[in-house]
Order: sequence, then structure tokens, then C-alpha cells
Amino acid sequence: MIRGIWISVRINQGRIKVKKILCTIIGLCCLQITAVQAELDPLKNYDNFNAKKFNGCKNCIDGEKWGGGERWHTNAEVSRGIKSKRVRLSNRVYGETDDDGGTVQGRNRLLFKDSENFSGVCFTPRALKYEINTCKGNDSSGSAQVRYVGNFYDADNDDVEDDENGLVYAWFGLRRWSDDGNKKGIFNVSGGASQCLGDDCEDESWSTWDENFNNPDLWFDAVKGNNNKKEFCVGYDRENHELVFSFGNKVRTVDATHGLPPFDDDVNQGLTWQVLETRVDAQNCTDGIRSSYVEGDFDNVKVRKFSYPPM
Repeated sequence: MIRGIWISVRINQGRIKVKKILCTIIGLCCLQITAVQAELDPLKNYDNFNAKKFNGCKNCIDGEKWGGGERWHTNAEVSRGIKSKRVRLSNRVYGETDDDGGTVQGRNRLLFKDSENFSGVCFTPRALKYEINTCKGNDSSGSAQVRYVGNFYDADNDDVEDDENGLVYAWFGLRRWSDDGNKKGIFNVSGGASQCLGDDCEDESWSTWDENFNNPDLWFDAVKGNNNKKEFCVGYDRENHELVFSFGNKVRTVDATHGLPPFDDDVNQGLTWQVLETRVDAQNCTDGIRSSYVEGDFDNVKVRKFSYPPM
């Protein structure tokens, strides 16, 4: 029998020290201790959404810190705003009716305007409401997600203008699939990383999914989505070349042993993107229109910035 215990973790400092104790009981107890140390840049507060006004507008998103956006413009409904001192996002997408396969994806995004030298983020998300209407004949999974997505470095820098090929990005947050078997209101805490393939990142050349990383991604826990109080963090440790994910006191890393592509250059400033988003995947169905909807919010956003140039 194998059990893992996470101890001695400090996420809000520039350095993280983690010890994992593995106990294998076969007659006698055998202990093996391994230590992982990550050198992450210091955290700085970015936005706690407590400002009463922005430019005279009450409970409005700070336009100097954030910009709104969508991906693929498939959303039928979108909202962004401040409520109860948290930023709230929602979106709804309708599937197509000419096929019983695949899904239509929609994303509602809040973009960090100050993303230069970005090396990490911490935030506290909640999934407040969701709908995932399913189609009996469709094997593709519908989803509702509240998460962060962003790129950290370029593994294939060929200096081609507007070329995202080779960019390494990560995602982390709350996610519920239509077929994950969770009870009502329960969301998975999970993340992952990929390398863009193609000048518009239309595909991927490497992913933690391909590595079958904990079947298949960085899974931490299953929690009640509308009651999460724990902090999510993800950052790139340039010195040790690893992506570091944490949920509360649980920490997991992705490095070269998992296929993490080698660092080549910083992300071109015109191509860097760091976003908080809600995402849904609505199933296609010939029996009638199916939709997916999610409403989530974020609080206590902090960021890390590269403090020194690459080696």
C-alpha cells in the first residue's frame, strides 16, 4: 500500500520547498523522502476587486488592469462585472444540430493588460452555476470550466511575426465534464500544459495529456465549486526549468522528465496572453439544440514577474 503526504509548503514566498513522504508497507515500513525545490519569482498583488469605483463607474472592472475578450466568438451569452468584491464571468454556448458528434466551444475572457515578463499567477476561483445539457448519441464530453490560461516561454523561436508556433502555455482551474461521474456541484481541480503547433496555435506538439499525467492531467482534488476558498497558483521556474502548480498546500511540477520542451526565448510581447476565463463545451445533437452554461468568479489575483534574464 502506498500513501503520499504533502508537508512543509509555502507558496506565497519566492521559494517553495516541498517534501513528499512515500510509505510502502510490506511487513515492515519503508520510508523514502524526496525533496523538490522551486525558485519562483516573488508574488505581487494585482487586483482584489475591492475598489468602489473605476473612473467614476461603481463596481466596474478596472480598465487599466483588464481587457475583455472571447475565443472563436461562439458565445450566445456573455457577461463580465464586479459583484460582492469579486470579478464575475459567465457564458453560454449552443451546440449544432447537424451532427451527433463533437462540441461547440466558447470562452469568455478577462485579459491581463500588464503581461510583460509574466512568470506566474495566483487566484481564488469559484464555479457558481452551471448547465451541461447532454445528447444521448454524442460520445464527446460537454464541459463547464472556471480557470486561468497563459503562455510562459517560446521553445521554437524563429522570429516570425505573429507566429505562436512553439509557445508553451499552461491552464489551471475548476472543471466539470458531462461524463466525469461527480455529484451535483462538484468540480475537479486540475491543470495541464501544452506546446503550440502552428502559427495560430491551432494544434499542439506536446501536452501533459500525451504524457498520461495522472490519467490524463494534473488532478488535485474534487471540490464543491461554489464554495472553494483555496488558492490556485501556477508559475514557471526558469532556473530549474519547470512549471509549478499548487492548490492550497498541494504542489505538483512538470519538467523535462515529463517532456516539457526546452526554453529557447521569451514570448514575443505581441503574442503573450494571460487570461482568466469561463469556458463551456456544448454537445452537438441532431435531436435538438443542446447548450452549456457556466458562471464563475475570481478573487485575490496576484502575479509573478521574471526578475532576471534567461541563462
